[in-house]
Amino acid sequence: MKIRISNRNKRFKIKKMPIKQLCRCVLKEELNDLDCELDITIVSNEEIARLNEQYLQHEGATDVLSFPQIEQKKTVLLNSQLGDIVVSSDMAFEQSKTYSNTFNQEFGLYIIHGILHLLGYDDREESDKLIMETKQEIWFNTLVKKNDMEFICHNKKGG
Repeated sequence: MKIRISNRNKRFKIKKMPIKQLCRCVLKEELNDLDCELDITIVSNEEIARLNEQYLQHEGATDVLSFPQIEQKKTVLLNSQLGDIVVSSDMAFEQSKTYSNTFNQEFGLYIIHGILHLLGYDDREESDKLIMETKQEIWFNTLVKKNDMEFICHNKKGG
């Protein structure tokens, strides 16, 4: 399994290994050990707002964007490119206060949410949303919260 991580938001220093561990745990279970590739890019609110507008025609910043390269998880083939996840570390920092999570918990939640979207889970319809949120909560509680995972080392510049 190949997971590439790029941090374009220099406001925060990230730890790549825990992010890769989280991704591997979720993907290994969800894909029944099928091998795949995944790209994760960490950005600022400004950059994710531009991408949100450009690709989804939605105004403003969001927490995470997913760009799948496959139609459904059943079509994943060995060594296939699963897709790209773009995460706003600024949004994780801001929203952690709103949702009573730590900064790292909120960030981990976004990674899980992005992976589930790449795997074909959807949250547009209420019935699908319930399935996705249940799956997301299980992964969040068993991996991120239980293990107190740390993805962000520290705030490098202000905030």
